[in-house]
Amino acid sequence: MEDVLVLIINVKQLKTKMLKIYKVFLLIFTFIFIFFILIFLLEHGVLGQKNLNYDISSIKKEFKNKDEVKIRIFFAKNYNQRGSLFKKSWSSEQTKIESAKIKEKFKKNFVKDEIIREFEDSIVVKVREEELEKIIKDENIERIKIDIPVKKFLQDSVPLINATKVWSIDLSGQNITGIDETICILDTGINFSHPDLLNKNKTCIIDCFEKECIENCSISDDDGHGTLVAGVAVANGNLKGVAIGASVIGVKVLNSSGGSSSDIEAGIEWCINNSQKYNISVISMSLGTDCDSYPESCFEEYCDDFEYTFTEKVNRAIEKNISVIAASGNHNNYTHISHPACIKNVTAVAGTQKNDDFFIISNRNKLIDLVAPAKDINSTYFAGYSIASGTSLAAPHVAGAFALIKQFGRMYNKTILKPSEIESILNSSGKRIYDSASNLNFSRIDVYSAIASIDKTPPNITLVTPEDEFLTGENYSVRFKCNSSDVQISKVVFYLWNETGVVNYSILNFSGNSANLEINISNISYGNYKWNCYSYDFAGNYNYNTNNFSLYVGNIKVILNNPANNISVNYNLNEFNCTSKTLQIFSLTNVTFFIWNSSDISVYNSTKIISGTDNLTNFSYYINNDGTYSWNCLSYNNESSYSFGESNFTITLDRVYPVINYISNYPSFSSAVINYSLNEDSNYTISYGTNIEITSKISNSSFSNYHSILLSDLLSSTTYYYNLTSCDRAGNCINNGTFNFTTQPQNTYTALTGTSSGGGSGRGSIFNTFLIENLGPYEKTKELKERDRIKFRLSKYKEYHYLTVNNIKRDYANITVNSDFFNFVLKVGETKKLNLSSRYPNFYIKLNSISNNKLNLTIKEIEEKNEEILFFKNPYNKESPSLDYYKDDSGYYKNEKKKIFNKNGIYYFSIFLLIYIFIFAIFKIRLKLKNIKNESIKKKP
Repeated sequence: MEDVLVLIINVKQLKTKMLKIYKVFLLIFTFIFIFFILIFLLEHGVLGQKNLNYDISSIKKEFKNKDEVKIRIFFAKNYNQRGSLFKKSWSSEQTKIESAKIKEKFKKNFVKDEIIREFEDSIVVKVREEELEKIIKDENIERIKIDIPVKKFLQDSVPLINATKVWSIDLSGQNITGIDETICILDTGINFSHPDLLNKNKTCIIDCFEKECIENCSISDDDGHGTLVAGVAVANGNLKGVAIGASVIGVKVLNSSGGSSSDIEAGIEWCINNSQKYNISVISMSLGTDCDSYPESCFEEYCDDFEYTFTEKVNRAIEKNISVIAASGNHNNYTHISHPACIKNVTAVAGTQKNDDFFIISNRNKLIDLVAPAKDINSTYFAGYSIASGTSLAAPHVAGAFALIKQFGRMYNKTILKPSEIESILNSSGKRIYDSASNLNFSRIDVYSAIASIDKTPPNITLVTPEDEFLTGENYSVRFKCNSSDVQISKVVFYLWNETGVVNYSILNFSGNSANLEINISNISYGNYKWNCYSYDFAGNYNYNTNNFSLYVGNIKVILNNPANNISVNYNLNEFNCTSKTLQIFSLTNVTFFIWNSSDISVYNSTKIISGTDNLTNFSYYINNDGTYSWNCLSYNNESSYSFGESNFTITLDRVYPVINYISNYPSFSSAVINYSLNEDSNYTISYGTNIEITSKISNSSFSNYHSILLSDLLSSTTYYYNLTSCDRAGNCINNGTFNFTTQPQNTYTALTGTSSGGGSGRGSIFNTFLIENLGPYEKTKELKERDRIKFRLSKYKEYHYLTVNNIKRDYANITVNSDFFNFVLKVGETKKLNLSSRYPNFYIKLNSISNNKLNLTIKEIEEKNEEILFFKNPYNKESPSLDYYKDDSGYYKNEKKKIFNKNGIYYFSIFLLIYIFIFAIFKIRLKLKNIKNESIKKKP
């Protein structure tokens, strides 16, 4: 009985403990449930005020003086990452669609017809104060900011920066004036009917002022400021601007009262989007924030992270090779400059006076890149002219300079200069200006010095007179003339020489972009002479005329006619002729024909009696032995004067056919390479086809003793027949007969074995194969001979590739890499990058040396940067990328990483709620049963 009682007590204690556990468990689940409910309500804006990540107090202050304020509303960029616990992930396409829906809904419900313009991530609107209160409650808005106001900053200055000296540079029939360069001027518009600006415009005014940018042919310049700026940059009439040959596009972003940052951003975007159509290379902005009214909008350091900036648009312009120029402002601030000049990729321009003192009202600090004249500048204004001052006038000086340098680089250096390169050139070549207020040195631009510093083009040189003249009389005096042109010529050197050596060598120093040399040489004795001029510029470039001019002084001259000089023949040529000339007062008497062999031993000569003053004489001689010969004629007149031809002519008799040493072929599934070598330089014609009656031909007229021929667009698994015809310089031709090869099956990667023909047996087989299982990022060096190969695999791919050495010469080798199939010639010291199984180069080969018919080769796996990779950055941490996106062919961005947790939060919430209800129900049922039992016990007697 006691045991039963103890058992009952233990059971009751156990039930009591279990009940406590149930209560604790239920309490925990209740807290979790409440937590979920609070999160749900907070995320949907039911509880609490929305946590703004922007300050609207500055916006509300604007309503004190205005009924409406222009604001810019930015929509959240992470629609697909909402929620603290529950997230869903959309594709980039879905995100764009959702963004468009949210933007359209917002426009419809709140701002209606007050929208000024739209950007991809934002809109600019005019709102009243009560509308602002509604807008800030919208959960789809990331931030709101004032569309910050900007203001305008306001011919002897053009020569001061040495632009006029640049215009006269004529190297190829075109002057450096900014031709084919277009400057986008963001301002109040431009009066293109001004006489000095006629035909300067590429379009009508592009009107971006408080609206979407449109071409508007009904407006001009309602303030005059834009016309002032344009005149400094490009005027070409009574007044001359900096780049008189450049064009402009007037983009209206200001009126007489100013404008706003969103108008400027839209204007920059228009210039970027139309840069290719109008060849826009410079954007010039003589505007910026007011440092007095908005001191927070002027900066001591770069302002790329400033909330009102348009850094992204500026960076896009730079990526398109468009220079962006901006004035620093006119607030006499020597520690801060205005926006947008403070953006890192903008060329910030401050102002100087004409005496190169600093212009006192110009803003300047360490962010200034260049300075230019800004005080008392005479320029176009409305339909006339006006003298004005301000950094507004400094900026277009620099914009015009950029256009001149861009044209020079493109035309003469064959280089498309980047904005940073042009800025650096102007900075390093300008005049140093010290500013005592800021204790800084600045560079005042000098366009002529800038261009001279980058001149890589040798001077042009023209020989004028005498041109191949025949002069009579002893001790003759001759005037020689030659002309040269360049950016900045330093000297011209004159040479006169004959067969004995240099007769006269004279150096004349010059300064400027043209030089006209005239020199008198006296007492020139009888004989044949040649002359030329060498021209040097200050950059160290030099040039001479490729054709020497001739001068003959005396009373007799000989001209060699036929056969032409340096010819090769394969037949017994026997006709030679030359022309003898003498003065009218004399008479020719005889001419002798000479011919020598390659050892300079005379093998034949013949003399004929001639008369008159001009005689063509024929000689006959058969050359019997193959070899190279030289010949000339010696003529006399009745004054015993004599002369040879100016120089010996050579002729080669070659009746030996070229010999093909070997032929090998290397087929892939869609192409084949035919390699062959000969014992002498020859050209080739290859005929090929899928049957014995060959139909296709490839010819190459260049002469070489080794040829590598690529046959492309072949069918896979197909037998092709081919034959080769090679002819040497004398016309001796050999045909190797018909051979064949079979292309590989498609999408297979078998080793190159090749087929050999002709001399050099065994060249078609592989000698040694070296295996590199995993190439990796470290250099692998191998010593290989002809027909050796390397079998290797890149670390990220499974398939093998083969590198085969086909042929080794003294300083180069022919190499084939098969898989994607590449055949190429690699010179000693040369590197070749290849893309195997990738769109980008991922493998390189370097030929280090060749010795004893072996080559030393280095191969290495590389990773070229994928320029299409974009980083989607966390808006709260601009330094660390969070997700990588790749641009695919459809133009959308494809996420290559794992998606974030993408299950529906409501689904999990519902499951948790059901579990909670189930547990709670069990607990309540258990409690109810216990109460019933207790009541029944109490009722028992």
